[in-house]
Amino acid sequence: MTSENPIALPENRLMLFAEAFFFKRLLDLLSVISLDGYFQRVNPVLLIELSYEPILL
Repeated sequence: MTSENPIALPENRLMLFAEAFFFKRLLDLLSVISLDGYFQRVNPVLLIELSYEPILL
């Protein structure tokens, strides 16, 4: 068994690309929040609607 980086696998890189594309282009309010309650990722529409800078979230 090899110890490959899971992100380096082609199918995982494609999935990450598709997720980033989806997050940036969708007009709905999207976010990923950790179990601690912190924003891990937000799309630009959410930032515009809330009028916050990414650093404040």
